[in-house]
Amino acid sequence: MNLVIRGSDVETAALKELAKLSGADAIEQIAPNVFCLRNATPADGIAELCAQQKLDFAFVSEPSGSPPPGDC
Repeated sequence: MNLVIRGSDVETAALKELAKLSGADAIEQIAPNVFCLRNATPADGIAELCAQQKLDFAFVSEPSGSPPPGDC
């Protein structure tokens, strides 16, 4: 599962904290102000941090097969 993060001002520190909370193994920018945290797991603190940072977030299933670069 991947965690997609979107916001008008996404700070590096917030992405690193979200990766730590979710156990993600990579952070990839997929569009301006949109990031994919690969192999993430839902965890306590993610919704709260996103609300505090004014970020939208969603967990999405990994597409079957290898996703092309830029897909999440």
